[in-house]
Amino acid sequence: MSIKVLQVVVSKNVSGHNSSVTGPERRAANLASKWKDHGIEVLICYPVSGSLHSYFYNAGLKVIDFELNGKFDFSAIRKLKKIIIENNINLVHTQGAAALDLIVSLSARMS
Repeated sequence: MSIKVLQVVVSKNVSGHNSSVTGPERRAANLASKWKDHGIEVLICYPVSGSLHSYFYNAGLKVIDFELNGKFDFSAIRKLKKIIIENNINLVHTQGAAALDLIVSLSARMS
C-alpha cells in the first residue's frame, strides 16, 4: 500500500511578487524523483506558470495547477480541501511561506 501525499508548493512570495526559483521550490524538485522509490504517491499543487512545472510533470508526478494569491487567499482553503478529499490524500506537505502552512493546515483539518 502506498501513502498518498499532497505536496503544495508556491512560486511567488507571500506578497504575490514573482521571483526566481525559491528555496522551497528547489527542495520540492529535489524530492520529486525520489518519492516513488519509497512507496509514496505524490500529487503536486503548483502553478502552471511556475518555473519548475515541467520538471514536476516530467518526473512522472500528477501536477494540479494551484497558486496561493497572498496570505488572505481563503478561497484556496476550499480548493485544497476538495483536492484532498477527491484524491484520498493521507498526508499533506507544504513547501513555502508560513501563510501557505496556515492555509494548507486549515484545509487538511477541514477535510
